[in-house]
Amino acid sequence: MSKETKQRTWTLWVAVLWLFMPGCQSQQTVSKEQTNPKKPPAFDELLKSFRSADTLYVYEGLPHQYEERDLLEQEQKRSDTVQLGGYPFYTPRVLMDPTQTTKLLEHINQPETFYIRLGEPFDCGFHPDYAVSWMAGTSQRFALLCFGCHQARFLIDLDKDDSYEERDMNRVNQLKEIMKAYQSKRPSR
Repeated sequence: MSKETKQRTWTLWVAVLWLFMPGCQSQQTVSKEQTNPKKPPAFDELLKSFRSADTLYVYEGLPHQYEERDLLEQEQKRSDTVQLGGYPFYTPRVLMDPTQTTKLLEHINQPETFYIRLGEPFDCGFHPDYAVSWMAGTSQRFALLCFGCHQARFLIDLDKDDSYEERDMNRVNQLKEIMKAYQSKRPSR
């Protein structure tokens, strides 16, 4: 075997090993837009409509599906619940107080509030503590807020489980302070 052939063989083996060794490849974050280009609107449009909303409504989430299973089962027997994006919420929705609306919009207008997490996500078993709804033209939009894993899911189409944009949230404690005024039906732990 010639020296050139040995070098090519060696390079090929290194490349093959590199491809199959976990942790050696750089992790790429693939956006939902790349995996499903037919899924409108883009996150920026959703966030823009949220930030410019005049009126916001709040739905309070039922107990956690894993950490409070017994309490959730009890609460799901109530007649005043609704499913949004596959998650249970109490009804009726509550009109957000203008002062609280201003605080929430100021909060989400900070550029660092939402981001895409690199690496492994928190695994709390996504559970929205609250849903905030608003109108975007003639469409109603929802942001489901999970304080356990610090994520927000922006629902695009309530009839499709995979029709959402997901972002991680910074400054969750400030958001909890804003939203705690809307805890009225969910039993305390």
